[in-house]
Amino acid sequence: MVISSRRKLDMDRKNRKKLILIFILIYLIVTLMGCSNTNNLKFNEDNAYNHIKELSSDEYEGRLPGAEGHRKASEYIANEFREMGLAPIHKRNEYFQEFQDYSPILEEESTFQVIDKNGNIAHEYSIRDDYTELPVNNTVGGLIEGNATIVKSLDEIEENSKIILSSKTFYNHIDIEKLKSLGVNLVISPSKDNSEKKFLKTVITDGKTDDTEESQLIRILVKSDVFSELVKYTKEGYTIKFNMDLNVKKVDMRNVIGYIPAKDKETEEALIITAHYDHVGYDADGKVFNGALDNASGIGMLLEIARSIKESNISPKKNIVFVAFDGEESGLKGSTYYTRSRPFDLIGSKIINLDMIGSKENLDLYIDYFPNSQTSKDLAKEIKDKWGEDLKLNPSASSDHAVFGEKDIPSITLNHPSMELIHTYSDDIDNIDKERLKQPGELVLWITDYYGVKAKDLINRSISDTQNKNIYILIVSLFFIIFVFLLLLKYRKKKGKPILTIILLIVIMILILFYNTFYEYEQYGVTRMINTDKYKGKPWKDTENITKAQGIYDSDFYENINIVINDNKNIANLTINKKGELSDREELNLDNISSEDIKILDNKVYFINKNTLSKINDRNEVEKIKDNIIGFDVLRKGKTPYIIASDGKRLYLINEGSVREKVVSGIESIKAKEDRNKNIHILLEREQDSNTELLYLYSNSNEEIGEIKSIGKIDKKNDIQFGIDIGKGYIFTNDKKTIKYGTFNLGSRSSTIGSFKELELTGNSGIKVDKDINLTINKDMDKDGEISLVAKGKDKNNVSYIFLRNLYNGRVTEEKLIYKKDKVNIKDLQILDSSNYSYVFWMEGKGNNYTLKSSSSDSQFGNDEKKVDFFIKLGNIIQNIIMMPVFLVSRMYLVLPGLIVLGIYRLLRKENSKYLKVVVFSSLIINILFEIISMRENYVFGYSMEYIIVPIIIAICALIITFSYLKETNNKALLKTFVIFTIINMILLSTLYAPYSLEWGVERGQLNEQNLFK
Repeated sequence: MVISSRRKLDMDRKNRKKLILIFILIYLIVTLMGCSNTNNLKFNEDNAYNHIKELSSDEYEGRLPGAEGHRKASEYIANEFREMGLAPIHKRNEYFQEFQDYSPILEEESTFQVIDKNGNIAHEYSIRDDYTELPVNNTVGGLIEGNATIVKSLDEIEENSKIILSSKTFYNHIDIEKLKSLGVNLVISPSKDNSEKKFLKTVITDGKTDDTEESQLIRILVKSDVFSELVKYTKEGYTIKFNMDLNVKKVDMRNVIGYIPAKDKETEEALIITAHYDHVGYDADGKVFNGALDNASGIGMLLEIARSIKESNISPKKNIVFVAFDGEESGLKGSTYYTRSRPFDLIGSKIINLDMIGSKENLDLYIDYFPNSQTSKDLAKEIKDKWGEDLKLNPSASSDHAVFGEKDIPSITLNHPSMELIHTYSDDIDNIDKERLKQPGELVLWITDYYGVKAKDLINRSISDTQNKNIYILIVSLFFIIFVFLLLLKYRKKKGKPILTIILLIVIMILILFYNTFYEYEQYGVTRMINTDKYKGKPWKDTENITKAQGIYDSDFYENINIVINDNKNIANLTINKKGELSDREELNLDNISSEDIKILDNKVYFINKNTLSKINDRNEVEKIKDNIIGFDVLRKGKTPYIIASDGKRLYLINEGSVREKVVSGIESIKAKEDRNKNIHILLEREQDSNTELLYLYSNSNEEIGEIKSIGKIDKKNDIQFGIDIGKGYIFTNDKKTIKYGTFNLGSRSSTIGSFKELELTGNSGIKVDKDINLTINKDMDKDGEISLVAKGKDKNNVSYIFLRNLYNGRVTEEKLIYKKDKVNIKDLQILDSSNYSYVFWMEGKGNNYTLKSSSSDSQFGNDEKKVDFFIKLGNIIQNIIMMPVFLVSRMYLVLPGLIVLGIYRLLRKENSKYLKVVVFSSLIINILFEIISMRENYVFGYSMEYIIVPIIIAICALIITFSYLKETNNKALLKTFVIFTIINMILLSTLYAPYSLEWGVERGQLNEQNLFK
């Protein structure tokens, strides 16, 4: 019997050794299967050079979008992708991502002549040597001839002035639309560079992108000495004859995209290698801009890198995407379209752009990164540090990486910046040094291996910054809670029911749930766990009462919102932050002021008292500005405050100590506005019998005051308001029943007011609002050059309304009802604009009891942040709890290995055995190892070993809770230990991971369709 027992013991030892060896062997096989051989990544500079040579040949006509050579170039790249076996982005085996945008095509040779009074050619200029075109969308070129007009600003342009000479170059689409409306055909502006260098050809277009109306407007840039000559010729009465067959129209463009899929098909992260293939085409004389360096070189590099990676048969951890962008020269159009359509998830991805590689000049290799993107700067620095060779870092926004950098997506451009060659006829294959392609090629292959194949940067894209900062607090809190409960358990006398264990489990779950409430995976405004917008309110909701007051004098937007109010006792300056909260109240030193003419600008209050214009300085002291003033207005010209005032005989323009004046008598009221070009437009009111005469004048950006013109007369019973849009002045009249408006031209070509139109206001069920009507106009134009106003009134049912109206070019462009309420009075409307939002304030109440209220287009304005935060967290917890059992059921396979081991053991050993404890604990360990292997795709916390650390920490917590259960219940059954541990472990695992699981999370329906082409 003794011998038999020893033999049995020896056999068991041998079996355990065999079992250990089998586990080690399996681990090594799995590890080796996950390894990839990247040593065979080789860059062949000959291949890259041949691609560059091909694409920069005359056959491709400079690769301008809209030309036949451009189409051939895209086909060439797609065919290369197809031959090397890259996966297409479309199921129908296509590599093209198509879109449309503007492209300027110059068909025939351009002529530019100055004709003297006898009809002879006085001077002739050459394209590229003396001038270059600046294309405008929807231009149809042709012959333009006539006398030129010399102007300093848009306001000086008379209608049907075909040719203008202006020192200002008009790039803004609003200015361009105004030029079109005035009938201008040719704008000539001087270049700052007067060197002997040729002009570079540009294909960037300006103007509205949604306009389909054709025009003949052409802008050209000339050398500064040429501009001076043209000014001289114009003053001598010579004419200009200009002919350019330039057509700027929408054409088909297409990005070319192929990729090597990640080993895990569910992986969304990508390493995106890009280069643009378009260029600027050819000139009308047939000379081709071959663009070898810019950027056939980038495409040649991209194709060779794609070949090297594909032929190595590597299975990368990330998708490796190759994108040949179109429309880069037109203004980064292809990359912009790519970021909007997102064929691959941009979150967690990196972009390596290639632009101008291999110049024969002895230039360093630069890494460009978008200046305002910290992630891009970090990527550039990391590559420089890890690569080890001499690389130069350069903040720049001059290539496709900038589009991604603006969204703070890590992106860089590699280049040899030879600025002397780009957009010239000389940029051909002779300027490419084959040997200088090798270093950047090997660098990109190393980047591909590090960030794409091995994906050593694979980071969390789930938890918020708050969670990331507090992860250690979570771990410490977990074990502190466990420690406290274990102490309670030790000193608990009455045992039998697992009360403490259940409480411990619930507390740990609550801690995890609370930690997960900070989870806000935001991608282009979509919150993945829960749509928080429903808690954050809507635009144009009325806020809670801000403060009691009797009236509003004026308001202004200066960093925050400032409102001057009267509360019966004092006049106060209120500061309201962008959240709609009253953040400050300053009682003003205006105790004995009788005037109602109080205004605020840049947080400074101006007022008239006893015909003296004064202001409240920073020390809350009254500071006199000028005596004998009967009316004034204040505005901001650029960043400089201006005061426009009158003493009844003269008009004064006051700024920073300087005073300019204009003689004009009988003035009773002044209203002033500033336009985009820093011109000041002034409306003066002068009583004349039963009417009010309206006088208009303006001061241009050079502070020259124009002539005073009478533009019309209004019945003096009407209240008058003045506003401007980009090109027209508006006069609004109000007799308490209706609002009417008429328009006139601004600037030196000002006209009388045209016929008046009624601004109709309708309330519920189309009922007309025609009682107690009033309006207020915004101090400044909005960002689109429109005029904004708010109007209030009552209908026949005594319902009060507030309306928002936007107008442009004499037409109403937006109508919105922003507030209504029964049986209250509304007065003292104010409207302000920031760069993105509008804010409206008013007084509401009855009798002497009024309250300041507000509304805004900003959905965050007026929200109770604590309340919103509470509901968001509560919503997250509820959704987490709902998702937890879904995740739990979906991951039940994680416990199968342990159950299989136990089942096999029970079949082989029917009676209880001394080895049952070993088998149970082995089963638990096997399950944890299986969790580690199966959960490797979950990067919630952003640590490379997370898939090992997190399951182990959860297992430790589950083990301690199981121990607590056994201790409380005096239960020592091993199988029950396995079951209890497994249940607790899976509950904790599901509670933590459920919100981050796209596959099984109930939030899936909230996502946009990101895989657009898969």
